[in-house]
Amino acid sequence: MKAGTMRPYKKLLGMALFLIAVYYTLGLISAYTGDTFLGVHGWVKGFGGWIHFIAVISVSGLSGYFLWISGKQR
Repeated sequence: MKAGTMRPYKKLLGMALFLIAVYYTLGLISAYTGDTFLGVHGWVKGFGGWIHFIAVISVSGLSGYFLWISGKQR
């Protein structure tokens, strides 16, 4: 595989979106248990609660995962 055919930005974007999903998941867990994970507990109350967080986690997680995999394969 040539280095020119790789799309590193796809892989990096996928990894970044996946990390955002992981960060939000940790924030949800900590908000549920009552601890504060880097201020995420305040976000849950400010952003309209769990629905917003679950939407962000699912969208960024799935799209990030698929971008990461497609970046690896090419």
